[in-house]
Amino acid sequence: MAQRLDQLFATAVHGNGDRIAVTCGEETMTYRQLDAASARVARRLQERGIGPGTRVAVCMSRSTGLLAALLGVVRAGAAYVPLDPAHPEERRSHILRDCGAALVLTDADTDTADTADARGNGSGSFRPVPLVDGDAVYTIYTSGSTGRPKGVTVTHGALANFLSSMAQRPALPQGATLVAVTTVAFDIAALELFLPLALGGHVVIATAEESRDPRALAALIRSTRAGALQATPATWRMLQSDDWQPPRDFTLLCGGEPLPPDLARWFGRCGAKAWDLYGPTETTIWSSTALLDHTGAVAGWWPVARTTLRVLDEVLRPVPDGQLGEVFIGGAGLAAGYHDRPALTAERFLPDPYADGARLYRTGDLGRFRPDGSLEIAGRTDHQVKIRGHRVELGEIEAAALAVPGVRMALAHPWPDPAGGIRLVLYVVPRGPGAPTARDLRTALARALPAYMLPSQYVTVDAFPLTPNGKVDRARLPRPGDGDGSRQVPAPQAPATQAEQFLADAWSAVLGVSGIGRDDDFLDLGGHSLAAAALSARIRTVLGLDVSAGELLRHATPAAQARLLGRAPRVAEGVTERAAAQQPDAVGDLPLTSAQQRVLFAESVRTGGSSYATSVAYRTTGALDAAALDRAVQAVAARHEALRCRFPAPRPGGAQVQRIEAAASIPVTVLAGRPTRAQALRLLEDAARRPFDPERGPLLRVVVARTGEQETLILFCWHHLVFDGWSLGLFLDDLGTAYAAALGDGPPLPPPSARYAQAVALQRALHDAPATAGQLDYWTGRLAGLPELCTVPEDRPRPPVQSAHGALATAEVQAPAGTAFRRLCRAGHVTPYTGLLTVFLALLGRYANSSDVVVGTPAAGRSHVEAQQVVGLFANTLALRADLADAPTFAALSARVRDVVYEALEHQDVPFERVVEALRPQRSLGHNPVFQVLFTLEGEEAGRLRLAGTQAEPVHVDAGASRYDLAVTVREDEDGRLALAAEYATDLYDRATVEGMLTHYAGMLAYVAAAGGGADLATALAAAADQSAPARWNSTAMAPPAADTVHALVRRQVQAAEDRIAVRQGSRTMTYGRLGAEADALARELVRRGIGRGDVVGVCAERDLPLPVALLAVLACGAAYLPLDPAYPPARLTAILEQARPPLVLVTGATCGLVPEGGHELLRVDAAVLAPGPAPALPVVMPDDAAYVIHTSGSTGTPKGVCLPHRALVDLTQWQLRDQLGGVRTAQLASIGFDVHFQEIFIPLASGEKCSSHRRRRGATRNSCTTGCRSPTPSR
Repeated sequence: MAQRLDQLFATAVHGNGDRIAVTCGEETMTYRQLDAASARVARRLQERGIGPGTRVAVCMSRSTGLLAALLGVVRAGAAYVPLDPAHPEERRSHILRDCGAALVLTDADTDTADTADARGNGSGSFRPVPLVDGDAVYTIYTSGSTGRPKGVTVTHGALANFLSSMAQRPALPQGATLVAVTTVAFDIAALELFLPLALGGHVVIATAEESRDPRALAALIRSTRAGALQATPATWRMLQSDDWQPPRDFTLLCGGEPLPPDLARWFGRCGAKAWDLYGPTETTIWSSTALLDHTGAVAGWWPVARTTLRVLDEVLRPVPDGQLGEVFIGGAGLAAGYHDRPALTAERFLPDPYADGARLYRTGDLGRFRPDGSLEIAGRTDHQVKIRGHRVELGEIEAAALAVPGVRMALAHPWPDPAGGIRLVLYVVPRGPGAPTARDLRTALARALPAYMLPSQYVTVDAFPLTPNGKVDRARLPRPGDGDGSRQVPAPQAPATQAEQFLADAWSAVLGVSGIGRDDDFLDLGGHSLAAAALSARIRTVLGLDVSAGELLRHATPAAQARLLGRAPRVAEGVTERAAAQQPDAVGDLPLTSAQQRVLFAESVRTGGSSYATSVAYRTTGALDAAALDRAVQAVAARHEALRCRFPAPRPGGAQVQRIEAAASIPVTVLAGRPTRAQALRLLEDAARRPFDPERGPLLRVVVARTGEQETLILFCWHHLVFDGWSLGLFLDDLGTAYAAALGDGPPLPPPSARYAQAVALQRALHDAPATAGQLDYWTGRLAGLPELCTVPEDRPRPPVQSAHGALATAEVQAPAGTAFRRLCRAGHVTPYTGLLTVFLALLGRYANSSDVVVGTPAAGRSHVEAQQVVGLFANTLALRADLADAPTFAALSARVRDVVYEALEHQDVPFERVVEALRPQRSLGHNPVFQVLFTLEGEEAGRLRLAGTQAEPVHVDAGASRYDLAVTVREDEDGRLALAAEYATDLYDRATVEGMLTHYAGMLAYVAAAGGGADLATALAAAADQSAPARWNSTAMAPPAADTVHALVRRQVQAAEDRIAVRQGSRTMTYGRLGAEADALARELVRRGIGRGDVVGVCAERDLPLPVALLAVLACGAAYLPLDPAYPPARLTAILEQARPPLVLVTGATCGLVPEGGHELLRVDAAVLAPGPAPALPVVMPDDAAYVIHTSGSTGTPKGVCLPHRALVDLTQWQLRDQLGGVRTAQLASIGFDVHFQEIFIPLASGEKCSSHRRRRGATRNSCTTGCRSPTPSR
């Protein structure tokens, strides 16, 4: 067990009696003198009845007597309450009243004069008090959220554990001298005052003046030969600004606030040992430590002894490594709690759900665990604010500002604006006289942050105000405009016309963002395709103008959209009037929407049950009132007519209708008992798989399973006939309101603002409008000549009739990668949907082995505001067709896909059924027409379940059905994660196939997020398919390769410098562009002839221009090349061909007669006639695929083949480019039958240099080659 403070001090006195213990100014005390002085204080306190269970306030100036007083209180058995005389009188008075101190010690009470005169005159008799670990050692006051300080009581056991651990790490040396600069009212002063004593060292208490003066403090460090200093970043910044440099053996301890990156770099450069310390007062000073490296980087925080660090989510579950959560701390360092604040103690000190009888402190800090188990602190939960409807992490803004040249310190702070919103202000401390202007700052930040995160005002200050503890005092920051230095960026230019004002108001309604300027960007403010659809509907309803969502996304500012309105056609004459005239009552029969007709037809031909029963499930924590939930569900059904619909069988010869019933009782089933979570999920899956009866209704059910006192699983299941993705958001919002009302905590649901019947009539009128019919021409042209199938290759033969049998597979993209991907999309001015779709299309194209791909995607189909306010099935389905050819990078393909999406949105009013009728594809009951794969992004419009008194999170429930071969859904979570789910047809696929595809998709997204817009999508898939690659790369000293395959390395140079000469032979040359084009064309011809991964293709060519073309083509089609030197004897060529058995050999006119006959086809590279028709897609080549098979001499006299994979050759290329041949031109002198040919050809091509082919050895000099890779003999 660690020694308590009184025991540590007694041990130190025994071993260091005459050594100096403490110095302050001219005052000095040895250990023996400090022992005597503190004993006299203890004795006097005991004489006044002070002992265990009492508190003594210590309000003294910085002196040796201060340390004697603190030790004296502890030795008397009481707890000390430190007060700083410099703090405001009001604060000190509040603390004295709150703590109930029995006595206040001041400078006069310690009798330091007598102590100095009586050097060594005994200890002053006092009665030693038996203390235990649970006794209080101090109560220290920290700032409270109400503005009133709150007292934290720390026990002897907690302090003893802390001092014992700090003696081991950071491990100050025995006898160390430490300068104490912190006010005693800040808990970190306990380290400065007590840790040196525990080590037999010397405490140098800096005076108040020395603590504030950098030169005086530096002089004190030098004169006392101190070896350590603990301070907040503000104090270290003060020393840094005065050009102080620590000695090489100095130890720097920094904590109390996040360590700014530039200060951390200064720590790293100065050469001393630097530690970043983290921990709240409630867990005894510091709870974890991190040693900085020479760059100032923090490898990670590790806990002090007997301390538990947990990162949990809102419902106290551990979050996966790498994902942000709230930091909770437990263990021996936990304080007893808040003095006389039991409710606050219970709120912040919680039972540890993962350790019986243990407690956790809720820090309010954000953190994540790294893969090595260390902790990373990422900010404060209370530093997240909502700005213009968006969640903003202030630390992200500050980090971006610190990267701006001329900024020394930065702090973002939200202030209330006069309109009741939030105004974000950035405070900066400049670095030197050349401070950046407000416009400079905004311009720089705009390159790194979205528009809604940009501060509206910038304030320059000389320094940040500090609390008495040395932390930034946000409450004392100058209010914007309160003096010089406030510089406001010009406000967004106000709308200049009525049209612009209308649009600004509409944006505010759709995006939840205020203060729209005429040049603001829709995507920068969080806009997306569904928001654009909502804006389009508002324009249609209010102005009567027909402007599509796609057009609004193309013209993404109010000013541009206003010009668009000026030339927009009016809504087809009479559409709204006819719809209003046809509007039936709220009860009765209605015609079907187009989507409902499609669903009923699909249901009639499917086998194996219904695939149109859809569900979502949630796990809630907190006290859920099932009866109130039932009442809330019925209230929502009463408000939305679609939930009371059924679909009676039509009379003979009659049309199918939907019938709105006056009332419907939605079944809300509470399962009996208390099943485990796994059991409950199985029960919910069974409920999700039960079919609905559309003729009888109702078509919604709710199932509740209680799995614990505070945990419940809820399933919402509906038939697609009355519910779509947009409906879910409406339903959940209304359910939350109705549930609060059912509990008596809120008003009831208001009457509906729009009627379902009206929305149905409006949509039918729109579909019949002439303008809509004109959109059909776009679709027939766009989708002409589609391949019959575009899907993932099946594991089993496709049945003649597609059933509804399905299953669900899931995967996830972690929050950091998900957040980075969204930023990449924003930087490329594409929506997250477009970016996610781009990567998925690239993946699907590789699986389908086609550059012509098509997927389906749902569109809201709610072109009128009325339809946006009611639950029902209005969604349309759009077929998105994309050409993947010649767009290898994410940036190139996403720009192309963006145009596809925008065009589709501009023509989304045509019902999908009419598109299918017009295309007249070859129909089959074995698959869906036009497309077989569906892609959906589920964003904020899907809503969140918010039931009062509970927290909810979605959980996956496998409904056992699938309407398509594959239906992939991406859900954006608030923390940045991307949840991937795929419903798949079990008639076609094994689970492993679909899970593998999702893993590839997740890996590609993470790769693109890290690599940026220039990411090669083929390389991204290769990297995703080889998850172990990063680990292998990082286990060496070499940076990860630029690509995973040999031909991909060359392709990068083709893209970067297509006009540069790649190959020279005599006076003839070939550019990189021509090399890439000819190799690509030949590779596709090889694929057309059946060549692919796993094949071997012979190459028999002279050292001439066609040779690199042939080699690259073989690699690009996925095969391995078999080099055949034309100079080899026929017998050797025959032996190699018989052993390798290539199906095809590439030759030239000069070598076609040299290849012995056999079971192989010959194809001339220099005269290849390419077959007509669309070019096939090239396969994905993996790093472990073979690149070449080369034959060496065998000991038996028979050549033996050696197979080299791409990975080995890429590693060789990277190494030689780095250490030997980077940036050089080479002469190809070696035989292609000798493996050195690889370096001579591919090393220069992989670095953008020139390869010179020579038929004579001496040609190297003539063509100015800088090197040749040859065996030693010819070079002599």
